[in-house]
Amino acid sequence: MATKKQRRRREKGKRHEYEYVWVDDEGHEIEVEEDAVPAHVTPTQRTNGRRSSKAAAAPARGGIQPPSWRRVLKRAAIFVPLMYVAITVLPGGDDLSTTGKVLLTLQWALILIPFMYLMEVVSYRVWKRRTEKSSARTAKR
Repeated sequence: MATKKQRRRREKGKRHEYEYVWVDDEGHEIEVEEDAVPAHVTPTQRTNGRRSSKAAAAPARGGIQPPSWRRVLKRAAIFVPLMYVAITVLPGGDDLSTTGKVLLTLQWALILIPFMYLMEVVSYRVWKRRTEKSSARTAKR
């Protein structure tokens, strides 16, 4: 017998109107006509009537998203101020003026940002190669 929590979750899933969509390899949703939806489609392959860009962009479990400059710049927006604080607080930063500290931080950011993008590209390629190898192995069996 299902627990109370499991029953509530099932009931919640049955209360909503669902719209069937397919998600392509790039994470874009493609609408599907109702008669084209197979009977074995699970609720995780549906959306509840509204477009969710986060759900479409989220990778599969254990997956890695394709590299993007936007994501790299968001990370840089977090790390660049931290670099400035580190330059200010750590020894050796006392002899620099505020302008010098800002310029030094910007120089490091110009190195950091492309390096972060490069690391995303490399990790994505490695992950993609591994998943292709594992899918090829399962296809052989």
